[in-house]
Amino acid sequence: PDEDLWDEAVACRQPAVEHVLQAQHRWLQQSEDPKAEGELRALRDDVTSKVLQEMVNMERHMQLRPRGTIAQSTWRPPCAVGIVACAEIEAGLKSWENPKGSESRGDGHSLPRRLLLGPCLCLFRLILAASCLQRLELSRTWKILEDLEDAINSAPSYCYLAAVGASLHARATLLRARAAWLCNDAQASEAGARDALELFQGREGPRDFWPPHCWELAACRRLAALGLCGAGRHSRALGELQELPSLLAPDLTKTARPKLAQSLAEEICILRLECEIAIDVDRPCLEN
Repeated sequence: PDEDLWDEAVACRQPAVEHVLQAQHRWLQQSEDPKAEGELRALRDDVTSKVLQEMVNMERHMQLRPRGTIAQSTWRPPCAVGIVACAEIEAGLKSWENPKGSESRGDGHSLPRRLLLGPCLCLFRLILAASCLQRLELSRTWKILEDLEDAINSAPSYCYLAAVGASLHARATLLRARAAWLCNDAQASEAGARDALELFQGREGPRDFWPPHCWELAACRRLAALGLCGAGRHSRALGELQELPSLLAPDLTKTARPKLAQSLAEEICILRLECEIAIDVDRPCLEN
């Protein structure tokens, strides 16, 4: 299986820091919680503004997100983010989580910046985790995902990080399922893929944060199929794969990323063929 191909497909619609910040502002402005106004002011203070600009600058410098239309942009998916770049991102995360004046205050309320800026910090953690996964640094991958999920779980219900937590959990769960597959744990891979798919389809939280993309849903079904193959359940795996063509190349994706859409479809065709061959090989054994 071509994991680099799917790494790019899954990451291609990850939002940029500026997009997340705009969505966070809208959510706080619409919130009826009395603490929301204080959080809005905290997002505008000098220290927070400086941190956010550093995030945007790193994102642009490393070409972590497409600029303009995806079809015409040059960008680096996580599989192309190397060791040196990962070290820079990790150093940035440490400084952004606890900058000088690390408590943001407003209306008598205090929220650590690591939670106030949590959604943006999680974007970088997901890139780090996926990059480590591609290099088979599985222990580091687990640790990064654990830190990400701990941050979400510790967020109070009134803050934006908690509101978008299910969406971020879905991406982390998908990465865990990919890691399980690379560890040859077929059962965990299938279970994790189904958990991620359930989170994606639940669509909890603000819809303008990071809507699930059809390729993310396809990635979940593909991993579930790979897990079934690893467990020797090729007929069920074939059933999963037969549902994928409609997710892989709808008109919008074929227009935006025609080469990637075609490559994904070809990879699924190969997996389907391998399943069919395995079923044909197994059939005489079962009959005997």
